[in-house]
Parts: sequence; structure tokens; C-alpha cells
Amino acid sequence: MKQIKPHFYLVENTSASHVYLLQLPDHTILIDTSFPGKTETILMQLQEIGITPDQVTDILLTHHDVDHIGNAKELKELCGATLWAPQLDVPYIQRERKWYGTRRMIELTVRWHAPHVDEIYTEGAKLFDAIQVLSTPGHTPGHVSFLWEEVLIAGDLVMTGSDGKISLLPGFLTWDKGILHKSVRETGALSFQWVCPGHGDPTTRDDKWARILE
Repeated sequence: MKQIKPHFYLVENTSASHVYLLQLPDHTILIDTSFPGKTETILMQLQEIGITPDQVTDILLTHHDVDHIGNAKELKELCGATLWAPQLDVPYIQRERKWYGTRRMIELTVRWHAPHVDEIYTEGAKLFDAIQVLSTPGHTPGHVSFLWEEVLIAGDLVMTGSDGKISLLPGFLTWDKGILHKSVRETGALSFQWVCPGHGDPTTRDDKWARILE
């Protein structure tokens, strides 16, 4: 486990699509669940800092892509955790609606198990009196990000490169480019110091956010 700041960690060995751990006084939270087949890796990482499966209370999904929901069903069942997701993405997460575009091909080639979503985010809500839910659609219809203290947990709103630059994910993975750009601009108006994406290393914001849409 890589500690980013007290009570907030990056789960290592899920680098292709990150999982984050946030410990609050009454909740132990996983944010996203990486590609299928990573359940044992994730649980072993938690055990390294003394967290057992039954201590995980909640799993927050940023959106419906398989590299973020791939272990949600298994982790939910093993931990007995409450699974949260954005309303517009729930039909894809629960396989009630077929994926679209490139995602449709991924759905047909990657084996994953659909979880049941327990709770839906309310836009602008503050989960557990600590985590602000941000509606950031564009990558997918219902994509959300989270703001906790000075940390933006961005999902696939943005990514970082090896040089630390913050950028958008490839266009072929974008549901709606115009809506995505609007989400980036609106998020940039908020106050945060750290950007923790689903892909790429966490980085400081500095002046990097202003350059994303250049």
C-alpha cells in the first residue's frame, strides 16, 4: 500500500487501473476495484496495513468500465460492503443494458461478473459527512469523481502520464467529448491540491489542470 496522505492509500499492484483506500472514523472505503482477477491482490494489500475484509464497509464506483468494476461483485460479497454507483451507469454495471462502441467489444472479450448496486449517489451530496460527490460525465454518461479534503479522486475524468502531465483519456474511450470538457472546466473551478486518477500516478495540481484542454 502506498500512503498518499494520512488515512488515504493507493492500493499497489493494480497500476493498470487504480484502487484507492480511504479510512474514515466509521467507514473503511474502497474506491473502484480494477480489472477482473485482482480481488486476492487487493485483499492482500489491505491486510498489510491490518485491514480485514469484514472491516471494509463501502465500495464506491466512479463509473461502469470493466477496469473499474471488475472485482466489485467478489469484493462486495467477501467484505459484506455496500456498493455505490452513479445512477446513469447502473444499467451497464448490472448488465441490464449493453455497452456501446469500444466498450461493447471489451464486454464480449473480458470475463467479469455483474454486481448488484446497493446505493445511488445524490449529486452534490457529502457521503459520510466527508466525501463530496461530483457529477463529472463525459467519459461515461454517469461518471462521478470525489473530493475529499484537498484530494480529487478523479476516476477517468483525467489521467496522468510518466511526466506527471494531466491529460484526457483517448477519444475512443470518451462517450461525449463536449460534456467531458465541460466537466473538466467545472471541476477545475474547485479547490484541491492533489489529483488521484484511475490511470497514472497521483500528482499535485499546480498549474497542470489549466493545461488539460489546451
